[in-house]
Amino acid sequence: MAQKLVVKNEKSSTRGVGLSTTRNPCVAVVVPCEPAGDPRPCLEALRALPKADRARVAEVWVARGLNPSRQRNLAAARARAPWILFLDSDSRAQPGQLPALLAAAEKLGAVAAGGPNLPLAQEPPLGRALDRVLGSWAGSMASRARYRAVGQRRACGEKELILCNLLLSRRAFLDHGGFREDLYPNEENELFNRLRAAGCTLAYEPTAAVRRPRRHSVGAWIQQSFRYGHGRARQIRANPYPGDLLNLLPLALPLAWAGAWLAPWAWFGPALPLAYALACLAAYRGRPDLGLLLALRHHAYAAGLLAGAVGRQEPRPLDVRLERVAWRA
Repeated sequence: MAQKLVVKNEKSSTRGVGLSTTRNPCVAVVVPCEPAGDPRPCLEALRALPKADRARVAEVWVARGLNPSRQRNLAAARARAPWILFLDSDSRAQPGQLPALLAAAEKLGAVAAGGPNLPLAQEPPLGRALDRVLGSWAGSMASRARYRAVGQRRACGEKELILCNLLLSRRAFLDHGGFREDLYPNEENELFNRLRAAGCTLAYEPTAAVRRPRRHSVGAWIQQSFRYGHGRARQIRANPYPGDLLNLLPLALPLAWAGAWLAPWAWFGPALPLAYALACLAAYRGRPDLGLLLALRHHAYAAGLLAGAVGRQEPRPLDVRLERVAWRA
């Protein structure tokens, strides 16, 4: 069950949340960070924004700990602005991002609005290759909108939004219990499903981007893909929704390899690996490096799904230290 976040004198209503987007300042920025982590990349990017963007920010919180869901929950409960902008410690806010998110929430009557997470301008070759896979249909399907500006402003589902660049109505967030503290990652996806089931609108704004570095090694890429699969499986176990079934598609890979191994004499035995390898190459017009990264992503995600489906996650520490950052618009 989702934990109810209670704040004294906080009225429980999510109607008309978009009306507050015209007030300045109206946003509290929340940045989770490890106890000894460095949030300076995020904070420096915020301070470098144009004055009109900075004027929307009322308060900035750094939440230190080892339980990101709890860190975000406690910081959002402590904040007082009507909107919460969740960023990661390495998210670099971009000019126009915050006004665009607020405009999307207002125009669509949404309780949450998000945009893509783009790579740094100076990504090394590996980072650029990983980004190309992330932003492709073969690599992320509908979730490629998290890594590319796709289409126009629109109402969306949970697969197009990402927590490192997310604006949420504080009232709606508190009324619906915030993030489940027994989930990480995918805590935001579980909350999005609950919000949509309650009739709330989510918005995708392709022009509202942050920039973040991509993984620095192939090993880190495999670990990230495994963690995403593990988080998705745990999210489905905790609170399943029909739309989650699409994320189980990578499980076809271990099933196919098991079938090819158990029945090598059948026509599909040698055909399956060959067909998959050709599909990975065709997805990037014959670039074998990208095809290999795609295959690693698929298989690591599938392994994470299997581990998350049967494994048990140890409870995360509850200790959180909140720091209010000195802020001048």
